[in-house]
Amino acid sequence: MTNCYLQLRRIEFSNSENKAILNFFPGVNVICGASDTGKSFLAESIDFMLGGKDLREIPERSKYGSIELDLATSNEENYRLHRSTSGGSFKFTELKNAENQNALKLKPDHGHDKTDNLSGFLLEKIGLLGKRILKNKSGGTLSLSFRNLARLVIIQEGEIQQKGSPFWNGQYTQKTPQLATIKLLLTGVDDSSVVSANTPELDNSKQIALIDELLADLATELADVDEEEFELIEQLSRLESSIERQREQLDISQSGVNILLGNRENLLKHCQELKGRLIEIKEYLARFDLLREHYEVDILRLEAIQESGSMFASVEQAPCPLCGAEPKKQHIVDSCDGDIVAIVQAASAEIQKISKLKI
Repeated sequence: MTNCYLQLRRIEFSNSENKAILNFFPGVNVICGASDTGKSFLAESIDFMLGGKDLREIPERSKYGSIELDLATSNEENYRLHRSTSGGSFKFTELKNAENQNALKLKPDHGHDKTDNLSGFLLEKIGLLGKRILKNKSGGTLSLSFRNLARLVIIQEGEIQQKGSPFWNGQYTQKTPQLATIKLLLTGVDDSSVVSANTPELDNSKQIALIDELLADLATELADVDEEEFELIEQLSRLESSIERQREQLDISQSGVNILLGNRENLLKHCQELKGRLIEIKEYLARFDLLREHYEVDILRLEAIQESGSMFASVEQAPCPLCGAEPKKQHIVDSCDGDIVAIVQAASAEIQKISKLKI
């Protein structure tokens, strides 16, 4: 039996700006509180830092990128393990000389009798490196991993309440190695010397393992539901109320959107009408410009008539330079009877008329 041990001292979630720290103390540490306050996630996080594969995603975890776990050994050595929340390898430093040393890398997967991985590193600190335990009743053995011990370190509420031995998780295929682990811890004697019987057995272990696993999962789920049924019903009621409020708000928002869409459609129609009207006005303006040009030409012509008529009106009558006929005997155009003054007045009146139309 080994007298070496490891103790948890501190766990920290951190990123470049935020930190969340929980300290542990010698002796038994009990984490208690209401449902959905992080108890199970804390246990899962410690298991993750002791070699677990994945860490459950929860909203509170999203702002943290790494986890640190401080451990103390029976030899008064203190170590710090560092790991990304997404998994992967570990980095560890000895806190005594943390400022003067570089963090060393530890592989996440167990390697028998090697300390370059987390499992072997921790097993060496408690004097169990290189040990072997029984795998099945036929005498086969497997390398002891720290994962065989981790399930005995972190005990959650469901495991406390379940019936049966705390050293066995209820899966028959795991009963032999789990009990062999307890025997090793109590006696300090491993199963390296066991010789396999090599007796052929019916290979139905996989089917049994699957059935045991399904039964264990169902039993755990049923136990959790029995204990938390009232809380789950309350949560469901709150969720339904919240969904109904959000649905009402969504309906109101959708009504507002529909009104805005209708207004937008009306504005588009009005815009198209204005564009058509603008084109029509441009055509009218072009016609008016052409008409104005005609008016200006007419005014120039009438002004020429007015000016020439005025000149003729002021000229004195004289005998015809060709035949010598007197003015009274000259042939006057019948259409105007030779009334130049009337022609000038008519031209002036027409000029005034066209000028008003031009405006």
